[in-house]
Amino acid sequence: MRTSYWIGSAYIALCAAVLSAHALSSATSASGNNSTETYAGNTPGERWFNQIKSHCNSVEVATAIRSFPPPKDSDGAAYMAGCYALAGKTKIAKVIIDGLATGERDYAATVVFNIGHPVADAGDDESAGPIMRLVIDYQPYNYMALYHAGMSEYAIGEDDRSKLHLKQFLTIYQTNDGWRQNALSVLNAIENGTKPKNLLNLEG
Repeated sequence: MRTSYWIGSAYIALCAAVLSAHALSSATSASGNNSTETYAGNTPGERWFNQIKSHCNSVEVATAIRSFPPPKDSDGAAYMAGCYALAGKTKIAKVIIDGLATGERDYAATVVFNIGHPVADAGDDESAGPIMRLVIDYQPYNYMALYHAGMSEYAIGEDDRSKLHLKQFLTIYQTNDGWRQNALSVLNAIENGTKPKNLLNLEG
């Protein structure tokens, strides 16, 4: 998923959308620095995403967004970033989020998290890891993003990244439940070169 985004018309269209979103960004902002909850409401950006979601894949995403662009505000930009992230193009998603005003990036990261969370729950570890790392760039306190990043990275053999994110998760998340038990089990397995024991299925 190391697709270069400095190419052709797709990037030109992307830049135009980002600049437009930045210039017109006066829409929804984050409700709090430590919130990871779903933002309520059926916004224009969300409605746009629901229509284009089936095209948020690596083959179709650039053409689909060029043909059917999102609303020209920060909400539209947030959902456009989510679409690109879902397509595996997290570098482009990051460019979009960075193009927003500083105070609007947390909201965009939450949108991306909510779009990517079902990917992690479905066990698509190769896709989930980069999406969750993107969220962590803007929400280092998002313990569920840290958990899913760490578990996904462990599943695909990225032990160093997994250790980093699971240790950060454990620092923030102190509840002694299945989430914490799984993280501790994986960290112990990494340290000892063994397989994790009794991992709980916490999804669904």
